[in-house]
Amino acid sequence: MIIYPWFNKYFKTIIDKYNKKKMHHAILLQTQTGLGVNNLVKNIIKFIILKKKKKIKYTDLILNNPDILYFDKKKKKININTVRKIKEKIYKTNHKLKNKIIWLPQSKNITEQAINALLKILEEPPKNTLFFMTNNEQNLLLPTLRSRFIIYNILNPTREESLKWLNKTNNQKKKNILALTINYDAPILAQKFIKKNIYITRNEFLKNFKKSIEKENFINLLSILKKKTITKINWIYCIFFDCMKYKLKININLINFDQLQLIKKINMKYTFNNLKNSIQIIINLKKYLKTIPTINQELILTNTLLKLNEIL
Repeated sequence: MIIYPWFNKYFKTIIDKYNKKKMHHAILLQTQTGLGVNNLVKNIIKFIILKKKKKIKYTDLILNNPDILYFDKKKKKININTVRKIKEKIYKTNHKLKNKIIWLPQSKNITEQAINALLKILEEPPKNTLFFMTNNEQNLLLPTLRSRFIIYNILNPTREESLKWLNKTNNQKKKNILALTINYDAPILAQKFIKKNIYITRNEFLKNFKKSIEKENFINLLSILKKKTITKINWIYCIFFDCMKYKLKININLINFDQLQLIKKINMKYTFNNLKNSIQIIINLKKYLKTIPTINQELILTNTLLKLNEIL
């Protein structure tokens, strides 16, 4: 597995510590969504297991190694029973490796009860036990858990680094720049935006958004917002944000630089306060969508669109 170039320095730092037997037993990789941090963890684990002696698929390492415990982030939350499995695993005799490796891909999936149980293990772990955890929502991670880890803050690559990487698979530079800008300079999200034709979905959505502006009726967006809700709400947020910048005559570094006509149209129609209040409504909606059950989302969306009708 080829390591993404923006992870090279972090990989080298961690592996150097491992080779010098100075690596902390618990590593937390703090990062933004869309950098592909699992790629870094996989390459670290692969090095620890193989020491670059032979080529083998990473998936084979996981499936065939009883000394590695991996919890798929797509599955259910990590609860107290999960921690019991960890405890059972790390106190058994090693089978193939010198180290036992526990990988928790996404810290937000851990319940509070599980955290309390995990803290006890992290305080006095068995010898040669390594923990890896990733986190992209810093404010949601309890300080007590953070304190048990050595934290590596993974920074976004520069725009130049990301573009160089994207240009290898897609030679349309303008589209690559747009993909990076819309996805907050996260190269993996930008690549997905291009490869899965999400930019086409976005363009179609913004056409419908423009119609809602013209008809002054945002309820028409309800059926469209039921799928990929968070993504589309972010697109609306970014359009309003660009409109505020344009209203203030800050015309450089617009996120939606390909939607200048739409931005101008909205600016002619609405005041700065209209836009400011609309952004606040969208921010509140984003918070609600993270916490409320899916079954209640349509009601929240309806209320939000009605509020936009009132303000705009």
